[in-house]
Amino acid sequence: MGRPPGRIQDRPFQMRLSHEFLERVDEWRQKQPDLPSRAESIRRLTAAMLQILDKDPDQKGAKSRKRKSG
Repeated sequence: MGRPPGRIQDRPFQMRLSHEFLERVDEWRQKQPDLPSRAESIRRLTAAMLQILDKDPDQKGAKSRKRKSG
């Protein structure tokens, strides 16, 4: 393993994540054919979400959750 070939990633970034969040990332990455690292998985997921938001900047396509009044 190591850094992905052909990419220049020269900006370190550190963040704290919950155990549950890392478990979800690990579940996702284990389904990928090339088993990316956690860092690469977070890059891919973030890039995918940004691409979605670029296509729908107002999130008009997002489903809103309605709360039931009791």
